[in-house]
Order: sequence, then structure tokens, then C-alpha cells
Amino acid sequence: MITQEDIEKARTPMELRQYVALTRQKIKADQTELSKARRKNGLYKVFVDEVMPLAQAADHLCEPEDRLKPVLGNQGYDVIILGPTGSLKGKIEIAKPYNGKSDAIDAHLIDKQGYGQFKVHDLGAELDKVATLILDVAKAKSLKDYSDCILLIVGVIPPPFDCEIEGLEQAAALLCDELKQITYIANRVVLVLPTLKKCYLIQA
Repeated sequence: MITQEDIEKARTPMELRQYVALTRQKIKADQTELSKARRKNGLYKVFVDEVMPLAQAADHLCEPEDRLKPVLGNQGYDVIILGPTGSLKGKIEIAKPYNGKSDAIDAHLIDKQGYGQFKVHDLGAELDKVATLILDVAKAKSLKDYSDCILLIVGVIPPPFDCEIEGLEQAAALLCDELKQITYIANRVVLVLPTLKKCYLIQA
């Protein structure tokens, strides 16, 4: 369902969001593909870990008429930004910290029984669990030279209840304060929290 050609196609922020929304609809309609997506098999890892959060943050990364082109491989960046005429305007490195073992267990359980692991936390405290991972990745990235890149840090938490949003936004503000204490060698640093539909400028 997902091909390298599809992923690497240059799209404007609006086109990228439309592509992600349509692809997610197709995946949800096919149980086999949905299982592959949960497990991040093959190109689904790139789609879930990079393309989806890129679409969420796109408006904060480039102009509306620019195009974002994901690039597969190990070239030191994940996306290039192209201007309306096709000229190179910049690059983006995506950093998405996650607990791979826990995610894999959840994916297996959901496929097997329809639900994942039971997890207990105080209302609004879910971000606290991943904040340490985010800070660790940010510190590691700060040691590398991304002077020609925008560093996009992705923080993933489960969809919150309405009553949790205020607490999560407060936790996000505290996390941003900690991230801003780190000095990065980057053109810009942006944090995106997809389930909160929020982007934060960490370093201009």
C-alpha cells in the first residue's frame, strides 16, 4: 500500500496532510495493512515515525508554497525543503524517541486480543513518562552538527481525555523550558506533540 515513490514525493504542507489522511483511511480499512502499520513493518516505520509527524508540523517548517520531500537513507537528514521553483531551501532531521520494546508488545497484543498493555498513570501525567526519553534524545542530538538542518523532535503520547489537556499543556511548557536549556548546533529546533496538535519553537 505504501511505496518508496509515494513517501519520497515532494508535497506542499497541505498536500502532505491530505496524503497522510487518505493513507491512514486506507490502512484502517484493511486489517492486514493495519497490522503492518502497528508493527511498523517495512516502509510503515518511515510513514509512522517520520511522515505523519512531519505533516503535523509542516506549517512550522516551511512556507505554504514550499514542498517537503522525505529522503530515505542514512544521509544525515530525513527531509529536504524545496522552494516553488524546485531550489533547495533547507533540510530537516527528525528525532522521535520511543520505547521500542513496549511498542512492539502493544502491537502484538492488539493484533491478538484487540487491546494492548494496561498502563496506569495520573490524569495529565502521560507526557512525564516520555519527557526523559525526549530530553535524552535532544541532548544526544545537541552533540551533532545540524547547522544546515531544522531539528524536529517528536513526542508521542496516547490521545488524551479532554480533562487531561490542561495538565498536558502545562507539562509540555515545562518540557519546552528544559529543552531550551540545551544548546543545539541547528538552524532551528521544533518540538511537535501530534496527539495534542501542538508545535513549539525550541531554538530559532
